[in-house]
Amino acid sequence: MSKVLVHGATGFTGTLVCHELARLGVPFIAVGRNESKLHYLKATLPASTEYRVATPSKPSTLDGLFEGVKVVINTVGPFGELGEPVVKAAIEQGIHYLDTTGEQSFMKRILDRYDEAAKEANVAVICAQAFEYALGDCAASLALKKLGDKNDRVDVIYKVLKPVVSRGTAKSMYRVATDKVGIWKNGSLDSESFGVRRKELTLPEEDRVSHIVAIPGGEALHIPRHHDVDFACTYVALPRRVAKKLKWGRHFLALSKIGFIKKLADRKISLRPEGPSAEQRSEAKFKVLARAQRGDEVAACLIKAHDPYGITATIAVAGARALLEAPPRQTGVVSTSMAFDAKDFLDGLEDSYVSWSFVD
Repeated sequence: MSKVLVHGATGFTGTLVCHELARLGVPFIAVGRNESKLHYLKATLPASTEYRVATPSKPSTLDGLFEGVKVVINTVGPFGELGEPVVKAAIEQGIHYLDTTGEQSFMKRILDRYDEAAKEANVAVICAQAFEYALGDCAASLALKKLGDKNDRVDVIYKVLKPVVSRGTAKSMYRVATDKVGIWKNGSLDSESFGVRRKELTLPEEDRVSHIVAIPGGEALHIPRHHDVDFACTYVALPRRVAKKLKWGRHFLALSKIGFIKKLADRKISLRPEGPSAEQRSEAKFKVLARAQRGDEVAACLIKAHDPYGITATIAVAGARALLEAPPRQTGVVSTSMAFDAKDFLDGLEDSYVSWSFVD
């Protein structure tokens, strides 16, 4: 039987993915960069689990890594620095690739460089098969389909209550905050400085106004590839004090790209706990709203759940299982709703307490 390979199994998200695969009885191989950490992980996983050592910073260790494998789930970040060798190796070895990135610049690079190669290899490369941006991608697809053919815009908004991030996520977020924000406008991807596009609105089922800021999201890259829409942008809802700080602090973010400053920031982040506790994860409730518009007509899809990290593991494994069982709807570098039916995919998350509905 073909197996799933988890690359980055000893990391915070990778470990969650391994345990989700084990819970569902899906055969898998755990891969890490550190053999001693793999031995520690071994004590918590089924005896049948296979282990391999590889590191993306040494691409030669990826040669033949995917033997007996049909799908790889890559959780090793920051993806902009460590993700591309795994994508390349997966395509060359003819297996499907999924990852848990939230980095738009990495997603765009993979789309630009590997779409044709993945199609020729007849494999799917699905970046951001995670809380961000699989849920927003599916919600946007459903909202746009409800309106019909050509649409003016789609806005996707993420809001997390009591967010706590892992060490790896913090490093990726740091890089995202220093990137330009890619926004789909009038047939092409435009870019703006982080923190410039901000607005206030009241989200469904809420009384208070939320302060939202545009972020570099995956939806702006992929939604226009399968829906006719003039504008697509991703936002995050922030506390008012944080949104105000961004207005002035965004100018200083540019300095963070300087090499020694980035190294210092990474060193400080490395002192953080590896990830939130189970209790902290359970308290992190979230909403994802996709709002499509054509003239005065509006269609909105709202997704609600809790524990972004647990849901990320669920989403990654759900995608891998679907690829084990049947070919994707499209090959190449694709999004979740391009590879799978958006409604069916979201409905499949119901057992993990993910709910979705159309709202006013």
